[in-house]
Amino acid sequence: MEADMKAGGADGDSGRYIITGGAIKLTATMQEREHTLEELHKLNKVRDYLLSQGIFDYNGFEDYDEESNG
Repeated sequence: MEADMKAGGADGDSGRYIITGGAIKLTATMQEREHTLEELHKLNKVRDYLLSQGIFDYNGFEDYDEESNG
């Protein structure tokens, strides 16, 4: 589903997901329908937050998680 952003490790499967929402997309792009456009805005908001925290790859995500959860 396009509303899931997976943070994968070197093997591609960390078992961690960032879920921003959900929608069933039956169109070629998310911009074509209001409900999928709304989900796209959520994805972009989360992406922008992660980038603002220096999280742009799996290692950054792991570092952030360790700092947040001790």
